[in-house]
Order: sequence, then C-alpha cells, then structure tokens
Amino acid sequence: MNDELHVDHEDQILDAAMRWINYDFDNRCKHAPKVLNHVRLAIVGLQPLIETMSEPIYRKSPQCRKLVDAALKYLQVPHERVIMPPLNTERRRCADVPGVIYALGGLGTSSNSAVEFYDPLANQWIPTTEMPSLRARFGVAVVKRKLYAIGGCDGFTRYRTVEMFDVNTNTWKKKPDLLFQRSAMATAVVKDTIYVCGGYNGTDSLASVEVYRPDWRCWNTRPSLAIERCAAAAAVIDEQVFVIGGHNSAAIYNSVEVLDTSKSVTTLWQFGKQLLSPRCRHGATTMGGQIYIAGGYDGSQFLNTVNMYDPEKDQWYPLSPMNMCRSRVSLVATDDKLYAIGGHDGKSNICSMEIYDVRENRWHFGPSMKLHEGGVAVGVIPVSSTVITR
Repeated sequence: MNDELHVDHEDQILDAAMRWINYDFDNRCKHAPKVLNHVRLAIVGLQPLIETMSEPIYRKSPQCRKLVDAALKYLQVPHERVIMPPLNTERRRCADVPGVIYALGGLGTSSNSAVEFYDPLANQWIPTTEMPSLRARFGVAVVKRKLYAIGGCDGFTRYRTVEMFDVNTNTWKKKPDLLFQRSAMATAVVKDTIYVCGGYNGTDSLASVEVYRPDWRCWNTRPSLAIERCAAAAAVIDEQVFVIGGHNSAAIYNSVEVLDTSKSVTTLWQFGKQLLSPRCRHGATTMGGQIYIAGGYDGSQFLNTVNMYDPEKDQWYPLSPMNMCRSRVSLVATDDKLYAIGGHDGKSNICSMEIYDVRENRWHFGPSMKLHEGGVAVGVIPVSSTVITR
C-alpha cells in the first residue's frame, strides 16, 4: 500500500480495509490477511484495534487474528518491543499535498508570542491563536498534526517549558517540561519521537540530548553529542538524525553528527560528511531523501548560500543561493518546494519568505509574514484529508 496515501490517521486505512472486506465477506475473506498486512496496525491506536477484535474476520481468520494481536501487544507492552518482530510504524506522507506552514514566536519586539500560518493553496499568511508564553530561539516539532513549542528564552531566561498547539481546535496545552533549560537547540522528529539536541543554557553551549513521545509522561535522556553545539540545525533521513554545524561560542563548525535511531537507545553519535564551509544559525530540512541547508552565519558574514546533501554519494553540493542573506532563518519543505522564512540580513530583521523550486533551481519571493520578523520557529502541518475531499 502506497506510503503517500493522504490520510490524517492510519485508522482511516483500517476502516476502509474492514468495509471492503465486510462488503462481500464470503468472497473477500481469503484476501483479508494480505489486505490487513498493508495496514500499519501498530500506529492505528488501541481503541480501533480492540474494536477490530469484534469483527467477523478476527474470529474467522487465524492470520488476521495474528496480525491484530501482534499490534495490540506492541501497544500494550512497550517494554518488550525490542524483542518483538519489527512492525511498520512510519506515518504516511503524501508529497503531492501541500502542508500549512506555521510561524511561531521569534525575536521581533511584538511578535514573540504571535502565531500565523501560510496556506499555500490561498497563498497568504493568516493569524491564529497566540502562544501562552513569550518565546524566542525555541524548537518546534510536529507530531500527529500537533505543534510542540519547546524551550527557548524570553531574552533573559532560558526555558524548560513545552507547549502543544492543536491545529484542529486552535488551542494550546502545557506538556511535560524538558529536563534541562535550553534555547537555540536543534530539533527533529523520528517516528513520532521528538529529539532535542544541544543548545544554550544561558552560560554554556550544550551537548546533551533529550527525547519525548506524546504517550510519555516525561522527557528522557539519550547519548550526548560528541561536542557542544549551539545554533545548529537538524534534519532526518530514514531513521537517522543529522545535527549540522552550529558553534560553541569559540568556534563555528563545519562538522555534522549522525545518530541512527533504529539501533539501541545507547547508540552513540557518529561524525558524518563535513559541510562545504562552517555555519551556524542556519536552516535545515529534508526533501526527496536529501538534506538541504540554507543561510546562517560563518563568523564574518551573513550567508545566502544553499547546500544539498546526497546520502547515496555522501557528498554536499552547492545550489542556487537565496536572494537575501538570512541568519536565524527557518527552512521547511512541502509540496516539493523549500521555504526559507524570516531571519536577519546583518542589518535588520526580515519578514519575507523565499521559495525554491528544485526543477527550476531558483529562488523567488512569496508573501511576507504579517506578524513576524527576524528569527521565527516554523513547522509544517499536512493539509487535512477532510479539507482535500470537500
């Protein structure tokens, strides 16, 4: 079953599969194990799986029963997952459906609690519910269509606090605090697990790493980075987290560290392919199985340069530069395009957005933000399938 089916939740796939089977049960029963094998039952959710146990196919087919029971065990006995056969827990992502880009907080005098989103279908920025807290230089993660605002600072104090925004209800909710206060961290998500790497605690650059899942009550530690990194950027390929560049207040890095999250939780970070040049305060994202970085600062100048990493060749390549130099820029990917948002050009904060089309290999300006300028935190929420089908 295609990874790029556009659904909000995997239980929609399970529901469609069960309706197809039950429509002509006698003739389709024999195909049910093959059909259910393509449903990612481990991410369906506990209640839909329990309801599936009352379906005729659960009683009729030992193979289907085995698939459902394995997923139930995965959800109900998480401490035994390391000895269970692997299950597909990757969420489906449709590259052909544009996401909604949310810009949060930032360094502007009046914008560090503001939230607005860019709708690529309407080609405009739209204000929405403010954050409860003033935040700058914080991390943003998107898990299950929810935005997490993590750590950061108010200009004086570094935060441990975390808040979650539900885009369906436009409401904020407090979530468990980080273990350590930090700002200017690198943030990534792998299979619904949030990774927060490095940063700055008000005194020192950090190497520590914390992880969190929505079904956990608290954050947990993971092996630290090999070196302290503040103002680095993060991106994910497959199940590998790349923490790219950054600085330690004394030096700006061209080094990259990589963590393979598919291995043991004690797996250490390894150094990856070095950047073409040092940079910090840059943006990073993944698109089409490749990593893109844009902008930043190299210690002497603000950058408009853009590089791409090809994991198959283990090599960084230069691409067309942005129209403007942008330090503290946010970079996201959706609809096969890169969006470079906000930043600082060395003289002033920027509210503009540039869009990169891979096929054209050039940048052009999109609509400017209405509420923000300078460094903003950004996350992409997939457009709901209910919106697409209206």
